[in-house]
Amino acid sequence: MKVPLSLGLGQHPDPDGTFSFYGRTPSGFDFEIGAGSKEIEPHGWRPLSTSMTSSWGHKPRLQLRLRMAAAMIGRRRAPL
Repeated sequence: MKVPLSLGLGQHPDPDGTFSFYGRTPSGFDFEIGAGSKEIEPHGWRPLSTSMTSSWGHKPRLQLRLRMAAAMIGRRRAPL
């Protein structure tokens, strides 16, 4: 069975640095397969914010880009 990719191979930014790709289930949910994650030590851990979703890769396929754009338009039209 072929699994359609929703995001190709890429790497998460620090602190975890996971190499991963995303696939799509028949019911339309995305899943992630990853490897090479850094272990994050719980002792002394501090929250981290970043505007990056990927250090490299994870390029959305056209269909995903269209769904994301439709979702953004829908949010703008939603009542406050």
